[in-house]
Amino acid sequence: MKKLLLFTLIFLTQLGWAQTQSSKLDTQWLHQKKYSNGRWSAYAYLLKSTGNGKAACFTPQGKVMFESSISRNHGHHSVTFWHHANGVVSKAETSQAPDAGIQWYKSQIYFNEKGEKIREERQSHDDLERIMLLDPPFEIHPSVPRPNQPSTPTVPPSKPAPPCAVIYSNILVVENLTAFPIQVQFAARQRIKTSIIAPGESRNVDTLIQAQFFQNPIKEGVFQVELTQKRKKWECVSMPAIETKTSDSSTLFTVQILQKKKINPKSRSAQTNVPSPSK
Repeated sequence: MKKLLLFTLIFLTQLGWAQTQSSKLDTQWLHQKKYSNGRWSAYAYLLKSTGNGKAACFTPQGKVMFESSISRNHGHHSVTFWHHANGVVSKAETSQAPDAGIQWYKSQIYFNEKGEKIREERQSHDDLERIMLLDPPFEIHPSVPRPNQPSTPTVPPSKPAPPCAVIYSNILVVENLTAFPIQVQFAARQRIKTSIIAPGESRNVDTLIQAQFFQNPIKEGVFQVELTQKRKKWECVSMPAIETKTSDSSTLFTVQILQKKKINPKSRSAQTNVPSPSK
């Protein structure tokens, strides 16, 4: 009886060891990073047997900052991590291309050194703008009779071909000169771009393509800016765009955001009602 129990114990031990080794061999680590306290900072892995896996990152206290499934089946779905000097993830970039087709999606999530989310940016195939200039828009073959016209085609006098339209890039840049984070929203051409900009930073908010001439993007859309958190004494204001030509076909339109003290309506009325000194 004792020999039977001993044999069973040895068999189960060997079986568990074999399963552990099999799991290790099946795991392909794409990213591994731990804190000095032994906790995970970030990891990403794939199972070779299925082609699927997982990616996640955490704060030093073990709180989940970001997690996502990843895969190499029917295209790809991947996650890449960057780290601050203290080990906390600074950026998590997700990339998807289902079925390896023309559809694609990317997102970047930024974190501060405490693991708090700062902002998120997204790009996709749908964001690409296509401009097609057709001149002339269509042509009737000379052998096809036109309505109310003789069947014998007449050849018009030759004219010089019109010049091709020149495409210009109008780039909207917002520079935060305040002491606080700001949120910028710009709506134009049936889309809305939202950005959170830290103090002292500049960011390209949007690029509008225009034929034949440069134009301030703000004239084509709705531009709004506000502090990310309401302040009792301060508010932000935008200055007129500064135009800077960077090339023959590209111009920056930079909008500087300043802060100013709020005016108390009570104090304003009180000052208005103060009688002037006698002469």
